[in-house]
Amino acid sequence: HPDAESEITALIFLPGKLSRRPIYDPLIWHFKVISVCSHHQKTLHTACPHCHQKIHIFSSLSRSGYCSRCRQWLGMLSNADKISKSELLFSHYQVCGDLLAATPYVSHLVNRETIVKSFKYYTEQLTEGNIVAFARFLNILKNKLWMWQQGQVIPQFDVLLSICHKVQVSVIDFLQRKPITSFSSSNGLL
Repeated sequence: HPDAESEITALIFLPGKLSRRPIYDPLIWHFKVISVCSHHQKTLHTACPHCHQKIHIFSSLSRSGYCSRCRQWLGMLSNADKISKSELLFSHYQVCGDLLAATPYVSHLVNRETIVKSFKYYTEQLTEGNIVAFARFLNILKNKLWMWQQGQVIPQFDVLLSICHKVQVSVIDFLQRKPITSFSSSNGLL
C-alpha cells in the first residue's frame, strides 16, 4: 500500500546509524497491512517521535531514517515488548513478501475481471454456488459478496488477505483460481 505514509521501526534505524551501516526501508513495510518488523518483532510506527507528524515516503525532502518535516532522526531506543508469534503471523508478512516476489509474473492477474472470476470459482468450489453460505462462512454480508461477484466493487487488500486466509489459499492461488486440495472443515464451512 504505497501511499504517502511510511511505517518505520526505530530499532532498525538506530543500529544502522550507530554502526554506519546503510539504512534500509524495506518495500514490504509500505503495505498498509504490515504493522510489525518481522526481524525485531516490534510494532512499526507511522509518526515521527519528535514532531508527531505522519511519515511521508514520497516527499522531495525525504531522506531514509529522517523525518521529512522536522528533519530529525527517526531512531529511538524502545522498551516495548516484542509482539507475540501469533501477532507476527497475522501481520501477513509472508503473504505480502510472496506477492511482492511474484509481482513480475502475476501482475496481469490483478484486475477486476480476475477477482470476479475468483470469487465465483471459490463460491462454487466451497458451497456449490451458494452465495449466502459462502458469505456466512467468510463472515461478510451476502450483498457485499454479490457485488464482488458482479464486479461492482472489489475488496480492499486487507479484506482479500483475510478471505484468502479463511479459504486457506494464498492470494496468488486465489487469483489463479487454484483448486483447494486440503481444506479443513474446522473453519466453519458446511
